[in-house]
Amino acid sequence: MLTFDLLYPTPESGEDDFIELARRADPAALVRPIYFPWPDGVDDLADLPTSERYDAVRCLGSETHLRASIPPLIAKDARPDATIFGVTSASFLQGPEGVAQQLDTLAGITGTPVTSTTAAFQRALGHLGISRVSLASIYHRDGS
Repeated sequence: MLTFDLLYPTPESGEDDFIELARRADPAALVRPIYFPWPDGVDDLADLPTSERYDAVRCLGSETHLRASIPPLIAKDARPDATIFGVTSASFLQGPEGVAQQLDTLAGITGTPVTSTTAAFQRALGHLGISRVSLASIYHRDGS
């Protein structure tokens, strides 16, 4: 059975969708959530003004934060087949080049192939020949 580690910051906020989808795949796969912390000072995004949410999410996916928070959580004796960064908001903020850099950083940290929800969206759009999309987001364009 293929095994995937799912890097996810907030328990009980949607990761069950990844787990269920993998269970239904043929052949079935195992998804193991690995909860990594939000940056210091961030307890609940809902309590932050919008501009601070934007900064918190940007920091969550930053190379500095990933390198500091992920390594202690990786099980050295139970390496997965691949790792998923399941935080779309923290992976699209730096544009396509930022997505690639983030995946490279995470591959270096985990020692596994890595994908993210944003990378999967990009790949699917490319496969379908779609070059323009509409996006709805809780984040304001100007970060406020």
